[in-house]
Amino acid sequence: MLQKLRTRLKNSSGFTLSELLITLLILLMVTVVMAAGIPSALRALYKVEDSSNAQVLLSMAVTRLRDELSTASEVKVDGETTITYTTESGSKSKLTVKTVKTEPTEEKDLGINLQEYVDVFPDGEYKHLLVSDAAANKNLYVTYVKATYENGLVTISGLKAVKYKTESVGADQGAEFPLGENLVIRVLAASGHA
Repeated sequence: MLQKLRTRLKNSSGFTLSELLITLLILLMVTVVMAAGIPSALRALYKVEDSSNAQVLLSMAVTRLRDELSTASEVKVDGETTITYTTESGSKSKLTVKTVKTEPTEEKDLGINLQEYVDVFPDGEYKHLLVSDAAANKNLYVTYVKATYENGLVTISGLKAVKYKTESVGADQGAEFPLGENLVIRVLAASGHA
């Protein structure tokens, strides 16, 4: 038994201390490089996710705008950002860019807010968003710059999804995702030219 123990102690196969230290140093360097790349990868992921969510949100908004305005009547544009019209069911509606105070001295466009005034409730207004709060996730909102109405066509310029600044780390702050073209909607019941 003692002989076997001596044989094992004399056996020089294995790693030296310097080999182990070099291996640990290489592993440490690989770990540092990987750890440094993770925030960049997360930022890229957030950017792609925001772009995808913005495209879905814009698509929903365009569909809803076309559905609402193509069957509308008595269309008028007040100023450059408010469109009033009568829906197919006869209720009066208003499409406007809603603003909110983000700081005591600063207002920001929060997005399109479609407000329907229902005749059944003469004492109040029934309001709902153009796209649901669930659709406007991750601080993405739809907004536009200008609306016009001429010859039975509603033209909405500067339609875009905007990601408002948040406190989250790695988020693309204040990013805008434009539709890329003017949205032109033909009003089928164009009896109320403005």
